[in-house]
Amino acid sequence: MELLSLKTAAFGLEITDFYLRAVDLKKRNGKTVISAISCLEIAPGIVEAGEVKDDKKLAEAIKNCIKKAKGQKIEKKYVVVSLPDDKAFLQVIQMPKMSEKDLRSAVSFEAENYIPMPLTKASFDYQAIPEPSGKIDHLDILIAAFPKTVIDPYVDAVKKAGLSPIAFELESQAVARILVNDGFSDAPVLIINVGDVKTNLAVYAGYSLRISFSIPISNKYFINTISKSLGVNTKEAEFIKINYGIEKYNSGEACLKEKKDDIKLAKGRTEKDQRAIFESLLPGIIDFTQQTEKYLNYYHTHASHEHLGKDKRMVRKIFLCGSGANLKGLDQLINMKLKLPVKKGDIFSNGLLAEKEKKSVIPDGDTSQFVTAFGLAVRGLVGKE
Repeated sequence: MELLSLKTAAFGLEITDFYLRAVDLKKRNGKTVISAISCLEIAPGIVEAGEVKDDKKLAEAIKNCIKKAKGQKIEKKYVVVSLPDDKAFLQVIQMPKMSEKDLRSAVSFEAENYIPMPLTKASFDYQAIPEPSGKIDHLDILIAAFPKTVIDPYVDAVKKAGLSPIAFELESQAVARILVNDGFSDAPVLIINVGDVKTNLAVYAGYSLRISFSIPISNKYFINTISKSLGVNTKEAEFIKINYGIEKYNSGEACLKEKKDDIKLAKGRTEKDQRAIFESLLPGIIDFTQQTEKYLNYYHTHASHEHLGKDKRMVRKIFLCGSGANLKGLDQLINMKLKLPVKKGDIFSNGLLAEKEKKSVIPDGDTSQFVTAFGLAVRGLVGKE
């Protein structure tokens, strides 16, 4: 959803229920570098379930996020902003081939048959999906729509923060820009983005997103469950999530079989603690994998046809990213349950940044949580060139 020309340089801003993440990129000596990066926790109630409840307080939080950025000062007034997947309607439709001039009005007319709300109450955008062989007799069009009641408060908050939004973008679109090399996948891939308050499941095939779902399992669930199970604060729970997680109990059909090999325990964590962590997380993780499998099956049986060849219509790879992706052992468990290779993704996945950037301004070296904000910033950077 573009509000201004993308020829204007912009930084990326991710907005969730609990955090703001900002990333500013620059070109230096022909290379892309992180100019500034910021992560700010926001007060509960400002954003709830992906909807802005207090645009004034959100505007102040955005200002603070920019002010506290590490690295150089963020001076850009233009920004690309994320919108929550679970508030969007996403659909690939087929249209007859026509000129770009005629396509806009034709898509607007056709979208009424797919968007489950009156167009007068929706903000929507579309993109024509390139077809690899160029031998089809129609256009595949991706349409994305949001209720205006959802998007308008985001616009208001960003403007009250003194910024000009040049585009609003689905979280999954921003993530795919980083994880899918050159924006093309010759076979469908599943992107699992374990975010602050939900997990987005998105299938990307060819040159575009194809479908997106959200489930309630999240990084917050992991941290709060560990905190309650072991009686520790959320900061220590985060440490335990990253350093212990569920890795030890990920082998064997029962999932609770202990490995016989010696596993080093740090900071006094006991075998009993590790079992407690796994058993407390197990119900949510089982639901997580079951819902993921259900949505995969839905895609395979209901998604719009692809033009990738009969042997390339099934998802054969998973990308795992987001603030909750660093739950130790989560990638192994997903691999075991879904029988698909799992690759962890972060802001270095597309090779745009040099590895030395990891030692620059990234908080705690945790790069996976910034994938969405980084994808937004890349769109702003591309707009500059």
